[in-house]
Amino acid sequence: NDKSVVVVGGGEAALEAVSLLSRLGVANIHWIHRRNEFKARRNAVDIAIRNLPNVKVWQPFVVTEWVVQEIAGRKVLEGARIVGSNVDGVADPEATSSLTIPCNGAFLMIGSEPNTNWLVESEISLNSASGLIQLASAMNEAPE
Repeated sequence: NDKSVVVVGGGEAALEAVSLLSRLGVANIHWIHRRNEFKARRNAVDIAIRNLPNVKVWQPFVVTEWVVQEIAGRKVLEGARIVGSNVDGVADPEATSSLTIPCNGAFLMIGSEPNTNWLVESEISLNSASGLIQLASAMNEAPE
C-alpha cells in the first residue's frame, strides 16, 4: 500500500513493530530513535535495516511536534517534525533546523515498563502488575 508511518523507539518492541509493518506491506517506515545506539539486539537491528528497503532510520533524532490537520471535523496525522538530539537523547538546543516526515500513522514504542519510580513518595498508588496508577484518596473515599 502507499502508507507512510513512523515508529518511535529503540528497543525490542520498536524492532518488532518495524519488522511487522514491513511484512504487512507498509510502503515507507521511518524509524526514529533518540540515541546513537539501539537497545534492541544490534545484530537483529542490522539485519532489519539491511533487508528491509522500505525502512529509513533516523538517529539520533526526536519528535518535537506532530503535524495534524483537521478535515471534516476530524484530526488527521500528516507528519512528524523531528530534530537532532544530543547525547542525553533530548532535542539539541543548538539545532538550527528541523525536518518534517510525512506520515499517515505513528507507533510510539518507547517502553513497556512504566517509568513511575518518581511517584513512590506521592499520594498516588502504583499497581506494579499492570502499570496502572490511581489517586489513593480518590479510590478510598466516597464522593461528597
